[in-house]
This record gives sequence, C-alpha cells and structure tokens, in this order.
Amino acid sequence: QRIRIVADLVGYMFSWSFHLQTPQWNMIQLCCKMAAMTRRTVTIDGPTGIGKSTALSQFYKSNPNTYYVRLWRNMTDHDLLESICMEIGADSKGGGNYRRIEAIANRLKEKGGLLILDECESLSVRIYRIIKDLCELLKDLAGLVVTGHEIWKEIEQRVARRRKDMDQVKRRLEPRLHKIPAYDDRITKYACKQLGIKDTQVINYLCNNISNMDKLNDAMTVI
Repeated sequence: QRIRIVADLVGYMFSWSFHLQTPQWNMIQLCCKMAAMTRRTVTIDGPTGIGKSTALSQFYKSNPNTYYVRLWRNMTDHDLLESICMEIGADSKGGGNYRRIEAIANRLKEKGGLLILDECESLSVRIYRIIKDLCELLKDLAGLVVTGHEIWKEIEQRVARRRKDMDQVKRRLEPRLHKIPAYDDRITKYACKQLGIKDTQVINYLCNNISNMDKLNDAMTVI
C-alpha cells in the first residue's frame, strides 16, 4: 500500500497483473522447453520469491500437452498419483502405486508433452520414490520437470542420513539440475528500466521495499 501511495504521488499507476520476464523467468522457461524437447527429467532448484510457480504456470498455459501438478507438505503417495492421473486423464482405479505409475507413463506415451511437479519440498521418502519411478518410466516418452525450494539440499541431507532409495533419487535428478539465483535489487532496477521509470527516488524506494517477485508483481505494472 505504501508503494502505491508513493507511486501515485509521482504520477505512476499500478495494477495487479504484472509479470516481468527476468533472467530467472527465462531460465525456468528454458528448462521446461529442454525437458519437453529431450523427453528427459529436469530439476529446478530455486529460492522462494523469484516467481518459479508463476513462470511454470505461464509455461503450462502457453504450451499444449503440458500438465501441471502442485504438491503440498505431507502429501501422500496416493494423493500425488491421483492428482497426476486426474491432470493427464489416466485411469487411477484398481491396483497399487506401481500400476498407477505405469498408467501415467502409458498415458503420457500416448499424449507426449511435459509433466511439471511444482513445490517438491518437505516431501516424504515415499513421494521421492514415486518421482524416481516416474523419471525411469518416462525417459524418452515425455519430459518431467521437478522443482522446489532448496530441493537439492533436502535430497542431499536425506542421502547423508542413508534414507532408503534416496541415493537413487539423487542419481535420477542430478544430471539436469539447474539452480536459479535469488531475487535481488537488479531485478527491481531492470523492471524500472523496462517500464520507463526513471525517477531515482522512486527506484530507490522500490529497491528498499521489494524483496521478491510477489511484491514486484503487485507493484510494477504501469498503465
């Protein structure tokens, strides 16, 4: 609200639908394209506040045969498989987890494209095992993007604790691991430049008060 008041005082008007194509945004888009084209698994590890989910959602909306599932803390393996089956239109009835995973792989083999698993953090080992199985079964059939906040740190910690199968999870996700840089003032200044904001006081105020893409999206659309 304070940002909007200052902006109004200097003659800027803001709305709530701004999406800046930052270097981080472009890296995430490129990772998705790479996974789809090569039909391989790509891992995206990035801090909060850089617009990962927004960039992934935009890719999902803009590209056919792209499927998006957002995970949540304490999600069960059943929840994950049901969510994926529902998203891609696969049969989830009957059999156990592996039968559902095979149904997902067969459906994606028919349709091709890309499956995005977002917010893969603080997950159970059972969920990571499902992701590992998906990596194996989808190879050369469809692309898979696995993304989350400090996901790689979490995986390495579990490997160090010798949690069952986590070393195999690491081997599947490491080859195409991409770490996205954190948000900093350069993004705010880049946004100001792209949008024609030249007033030094406004730029400095925005840099001091915007620390992530959510705040930037709220403040930086110029009409």
